[in-house]
Amino acid sequence: TVRVDGTVYDGDGKVLTFFAVSFSDSLGENNVRNGGAVITTNTASNLIGARAGLTAYLSENAALFANIGITEGADISGFDGTGGVRLSW
Repeated sequence: TVRVDGTVYDGDGKVLTFFAVSFSDSLGENNVRNGGAVITTNTASNLIGARAGLTAYLSENAALFANIGITEGADISGFDGTGGVRLSW
């Protein structure tokens, strides 16, 4: 994983940003034994993912945040995201 973080200051506050890229190259098998049953999975896969996000501080005690991400691989494709308000006291 490679991640780059940044901070941007404006007149009233600051914004924290990040961008991250990950690569996974996993080869092999996983074996799970449950009683007499054995389950074997082949995990030969390549995955690449990217995430980006920001936190905007509105005041000393309040901030807005948002993160998005995407994952791509041979048998998987997806995206996710979160967002909200962070309050502290």
